[in-house]
Amino acid sequence: MDKRLIGEWHDFEGLRLVHLFSWMRAKELGMMLWPKSLRSAVNASELISKWRREKWVLERALPSGTGKGLVLSTAGAAYLREQGCSDAQTGKDWGETHHGKWHAPLTWKHELMTLGLMAQLKREGWQVIPERQLRRENNATKFPDGLAVWDDKVLWIEVENARKTGKNRTALLLALILASRGMAEPMSGLVANQAMLAFATNTLDERGYRVNHRDNVIAALAARAPVDISLKLAELTVSGVAGVDSLRTRETLIESAAISQRLERIFWRHYPETAELLTNDYFTDGGLDYRHGDSSFGIWWSVRRGETEIASGDVSSAEEAKRALVADWIYRETQG
Repeated sequence: MDKRLIGEWHDFEGLRLVHLFSWMRAKELGMMLWPKSLRSAVNASELISKWRREKWVLERALPSGTGKGLVLSTAGAAYLREQGCSDAQTGKDWGETHHGKWHAPLTWKHELMTLGLMAQLKREGWQVIPERQLRRENNATKFPDGLAVWDDKVLWIEVENARKTGKNRTALLLALILASRGMAEPMSGLVANQAMLAFATNTLDERGYRVNHRDNVIAALAARAPVDISLKLAELTVSGVAGVDSLRTRETLIESAAISQRLERIFWRHYPETAELLTNDYFTDGGLDYRHGDSSFGIWWSVRRGETEIASGDVSSAEEAKRALVADWIYRETQG
């Protein structure tokens, strides 16, 4: 491709990213525009130098020596609109200015950590959609810190860098539970079917104590979730106060306390062992048999009315089968 066209694409796509995220640092901009390049930061710095000459961006010195934040200038927003990005606006009002000195918004640490996570995910190949874009395109009751898309996987992302209490904590937990079950509110034509909790592993709170956001949220989810849920954990290593240096992801299964407590009260009956069935245990309630067993085809669970099967599934262990049965039982109770 012609170098001039490549340069124009970098200008448009880079400025569009600044617009979509509200602001951007050179590091994360480079990761998003050149995800496979070892020179991504250098490339971004060179690109920003051009933008300065064109007066397309304004630079804000972030607190705690975390670098400079870029926002669109009036000229930069006008350039984007000329290129077809009709809703582009200047970011000159990001933060506040008092007596000639600019102050970052109170949310800047959270925004920077989210920006770093999204850049890491984009580098890995995910399509990322920031919260600001979602808010422009949707009218929802609760917004994630972002969505990430890969084929049929849609991640609902929540970044935790401060304690949440009351309504905010309840909204966070409910959002993660719904997303993990594929029941999240539709946004921009997408429905999240996986939930991600992101947190820094090496930061301190305002009192100088290390806060275990992971365990705090997992414990709250276990207490509130009506069923077992799968949660993706994004463990972030940060430099300074919020800049993301690395990302490690893993999955964890959170066992619902409601299911665990109900399991302890169940009296399981046993059907006789046969050549086809090594185990076949059950309990009854409301005219239904809740069964699980181990056969030559694998481990299974089944809900039956007489010999008519009305729900079933294949699982990897007897414990998983029991928990699936109790989850179904609780669900049927809630449906009356």
